[in-house]
Amino acid sequence: MVFRGDEVLVMRNPDGVHVLPGGQREVLEEAGWGIEVGQVVGCIHFLHLGPRSPALILPYPEFVQIVFLTEAARYLPRARLQGDYETDAEFRPVSEARMLDLSPGIRLFLDAALRLREGG
Repeated sequence: MVFRGDEVLVMRNPDGVHVLPGGQREVLEEAGWGIEVGQVVGCIHFLHLGPRSPALILPYPEFVQIVFLTEAARYLPRARLQGDYETDAEFRPVSEARMLDLSPGIRLFLDAALRLREGG
């Protein structure tokens, strides 16, 4: 989860909006931002219950994604890949991001990250 002051990076793709980019490389390639990695917020355990899709490029049937609290360090627009799955990436005020249609689990990570930023 990437913050810049009182804003959080919001990503958009054909499936909707989210606040959890895949990792450092993804933040750079999908949003054009270099980041400073901070504390661990938590982890997400993914378990695919159905048959493997030929389009699936992630580990199967399960993998873990570690969620870090990060800060935007510098904008590198040339690093952003054109025509990527993520169609938009922009910083939005945290208050606005909280109004997005986020899943309950992702909302918990956002709240936990905000508490960590406040020293809690």
